[in-house]
Amino acid sequence: MSVAGFTIELPLLIAFVILAAYTYTSGLRAPAMIAVVKDILIYATVLAVIILIPLKLGGYGHIFAAVDPAKLLLPPPSPGNLGTQSAYATLALGRPWRCSSTRIR
Repeated sequence: MSVAGFTIELPLLIAFVILAAYTYTSGLRAPAMIAVVKDILIYATVLAVIILIPLKLGGYGHIFAAVDPAKLLLPPPSPGNLGTQSAYATLALGRPWRCSSTRIR
C-alpha cells in the first residue's frame, strides 16, 4: 500500500491504529497493558520456535544431523589467542577495562 509516495505495511498500520486508539481511551494504563500483551506475544513466539519449528523440520536430532559436524563446534584457539571463544569470556566479564572515574553524561 502506498500513500503520498510512502510504502506502508498494512499490518503495521493496523497495529499502530489499534494501539493509538487503546492509549487514547485508556490513558496511562495503556502502556502497561500493551507491555503485558507484548510479553504474551513474545512467550507465544518462543514456544512456537521451541515446539512447532522442530516438529515441522523432523525434530532436533534431524536438524543437527543435517549440519556438517565440523560447523557445530568452535575451532580450537591458536596459541596465545582465545579466538572466537573470547566472545563468551567478554560476555561473562563485561567491560573490566572501563575506568571507574569515567562517567556517561
